[in-house]
Amino acid sequence: MLGDLRASLYDVFGYLLPGLVAAVAVGLVFWMLHPGSVLALPALGDSGFVALLLLTAAYLIGHLTHALGNVVPALRCSEEEALLKPGTATAMAPPILRAIELTLQRRYGMAVSSLPPREKFALMDEGRAVAPREGDREVYVYREGFYRGMVVAAGLLAVAVLARIAAANTCVLVAAGSTVCLQRRDLFLLAGLAAAAAWGFFRRMRRFTQYRLQRAALLWLVGSTAVDGPLPENR
Repeated sequence: MLGDLRASLYDVFGYLLPGLVAAVAVGLVFWMLHPGSVLALPALGDSGFVALLLLTAAYLIGHLTHALGNVVPALRCSEEEALLKPGTATAMAPPILRAIELTLQRRYGMAVSSLPPREKFALMDEGRAVAPREGDREVYVYREGFYRGMVVAAGLLAVAVLARIAAANTCVLVAAGSTVCLQRRDLFLLAGLAAAAAWGFFRRMRRFTQYRLQRAALLWLVGSTAVDGPLPENR
């Protein structure tokens, strides 16, 4: 039951919301192909079927934003490398890194110093036995995924708005008989706001990625000490 609720929340915040923003960007691109035309916003309240269709399309587009995020190098960088590799700017303190290697070696009976940081983290993340706090982990995963999707969606929106500036007409029909025409400066402002939002979402994504990794590493150490006892050198 709880797992189903988490999956539903992730569908909404991780896919649907970024998909709605990306869908606006897609609409602007198609609108750009028809310069001089007036964009008429649909009245969703008049047709439940149209609203459902648009939400479904936005949900699918949200999955595409995550697919794009997976191929963008800046969005799939290895935070494990920065956290678990000594000498990096954001690495954990040397005593903690040493304790992680010792607990992994004691638990699994292998020399872990030669393992890449990603595999070290995978062993910790999957092997926690005490106080796993999966709820905390899921929150970080949801937020990280949401922000990753919003980075792509906001970036697409900024590009679409900039592309629309080249069109001859930028009038939007927002209601029956009511038309709003945007000037070039308005579109530049919207593009700037979308680009700033993409940067802000990127920073938030990196922050929650670090939260997720740090909490997993520290919980691993706590759980290992509780199960296997203190490290030999600390006794």
